[in-house]
Amino acid sequence: MSYVRKLAIGTAAVMLVAGATAAAAADVAKGKALVQKHCTACHGTEVYSRPNHRMKSLEMLRNQLGRCQQAAGVKLTKQQAADVVAYLNQTFYKFKK
Repeated sequence: MSYVRKLAIGTAAVMLVAGATAAAAADVAKGKALVQKHCTACHGTEVYSRPNHRMKSLEMLRNQLGRCQQAAGVKLTKQQAADVVAYLNQTFYKFKK
């Protein structure tokens, strides 16, 4: 395989990974809108800030979001779920990533 072809393939791979990473970046504003649309229909934001909240990590938050989706009959895409988690974490929990 020629050097130019290897370089082209490598460049294409880097661009693909960079595009996928950019597309997967969480959008806090979209997460807030989704929380307002779906989550606060069942409860207010006080559940996120109460002193005895059960969330201890991002993993727990992601799992709880899955349970809430099931209970509410809401189906979020992976990107939407990431947006919601990012919003809740930035606004209420402040877990390290």
